[in-house]
Amino acid sequence: MLFFGWVDEEGRQRVAVRSLSFGEYVEMSTTQILRYSGGDPAVIMALQRFASILQGLDLLESDSQAIAAFAAQVKDLDTKMTDPQ
Repeated sequence: MLFFGWVDEEGRQRVAVRSLSFGEYVEMSTTQILRYSGGDPAVIMALQRFASILQGLDLLESDSQAIAAFAAQVKDLDTKMTDPQ
């Protein structure tokens, strides 16, 4: 997030805050899960369902691109259980 401040012409202090876009929030909230899930099939399937839901939303073009990138990341992840032997 970006914060900056100034004093207006009447001497009052003002602050502006740049908030994250929806796509940036999705990226921020899923990056660590993808990185540290350890390939857990339940986590991967949940992320794939999440991506599918997000792709059905009516979003700004920049947010849609972020969602498409996330969906591409999780689309082909392996969800097969492995034998622990």
